[in-house]
Amino acid sequence: MASERRRSGRTLVALVVAAAAGVALYAGSAAFTQPPPAKGQESSPLQRRELLARALALGVAPAAVAAMAGSEPAWASAKWSGRYRDPKHEGCLRQVKKVGGIFEITGTSNKDSSKKDCPDGAKLKPFYLEGTLPFNALGLVDTSSDTMVIDFSSKGGPKDAQAKWDGDGIVFPDGNKWTKEKNRGYGGFMPASANKLD
Repeated sequence: MASERRRSGRTLVALVVAAAAGVALYAGSAAFTQPPPAKGQESSPLQRRELLARALALGVAPAAVAAMAGSEPAWASAKWSGRYRDPKHEGCLRQVKKVGGIFEITGTSNKDSSKKDCPDGAKLKPFYLEGTLPFNALGLVDTSSDTMVIDFSSKGGPKDAQAKWDGDGIVFPDGNKWTKEKNRGYGGFMPASANKLD
């Protein structure tokens, strides 16, 4: 549902940009039109080429902006994506991965609800959460944001918890901090075979 809203927001942004480009082309066409050549003079090919180049630039720039509306720089994904250590749940998987317009947050918890940690041999249960970055004033994803909105409703928590990036990890509203681990040879991600889920 949240991803459908983001998709429709991006589509709306692309349509607005395309409409603005059309208006700019129509309104700006007079500015690029050369006056008729003086009597006895012909229009030079250079003037026509320059006119064509300017018209294309005016049309291509907004189209490029519209095409990038749904994209974000790789560094924005890299900052958040990876495997984390959760001090309140030692040994439990904590992983963030950018997939399409969302961040998938996956992890494990001990099936024995009286235990918080996930020692070797413990029976584990998986969880899945979704996180999104906020939109900027133009309606585009704010890739420079240090805030991610995470939906914890599947775990009985708030739908819009705001987690903060503090330079080396994610700090949650309850004060808990997941510290990002160094690359462990899997691109920062745990292979499915290593999760030991029952």
